Amino acid sequence: EISTFVYAAGSTDELASDSLSVRIAGPSLVVTPPPGLTNGSINTEYTFTLNVTDLPSGVDNVIFLSTFDFPNEINLNSSSVVDGQAAITVSTSYPTDGSFGFVWGVRDAG
Repeated sequence: EISTFVYAAGSTDELASDSLSVRIAGPSLVVTPPPGLTNGSINTEYTFTLNVTDLPSGVDNVIFLSTFDFPNEINLNSSSVVDGQAAITVSTSYPTDGSFGFVWGVRDAG
């Protein structure tokens, strides 16, 4: 069985697990795990969507940081901001059974 837990970068508070979306107040970052992640399969690719909303005016680009609890595997993706929103998708596959963390963050790229 594969399960994923979602944490905000710099925090040890679990925000969601399995197939829940996460919304953080002010700008809001919504993380949507893929369907079927609960009881997932080894070596199957799963795609997560990260969407940040309510960004202040003047923020033109953001950088998303994400890691799937594998050593030395930190993903940095930039995205343009349109109407106060930006989004990316990130994918991973899990090499073994177990519980895996998913840590994410977003910052102004300016």
